[in-house]
Amino acid sequence: MLQRSLATLRSNTCYPAFRAFVGFTAFGGYAICALAAVSSLITGDGLAVMMMIASALVGAVLVRVGLEAALMLADIADASIAAAFAEGRVRVDSDSQADATTFAGQDEFVGGERPE
Repeated sequence: MLQRSLATLRSNTCYPAFRAFVGFTAFGGYAICALAAVSSLITGDGLAVMMMIASALVGAVLVRVGLEAALMLADIADASIAAAFAEGRVRVDSDSQADATTFAGQDEFVGGERPE
């Protein structure tokens, strides 16, 4: 059930560009780790190969941890926004600019005065 809720939250994200950037960066990190491991097999001797492969594995683990941490930040932000909408603390005012958001009980738009 939690995985389904997380998948729904991620599919309706407010931060698709950030999530895409994080995924692209993680892919690049994995590619660098793989290239380091493969190049050590081609050019190194026994101990150097083992050290480079171990370093590549540690690098891949760090990339994965960084990916998860970045996605958690986006999940927290998305969940906070979803909770605010569910509780009625935030609404989208359809009478004015697109995506102009107000907090319930306030007359002022977030980011400035109400446009006329």
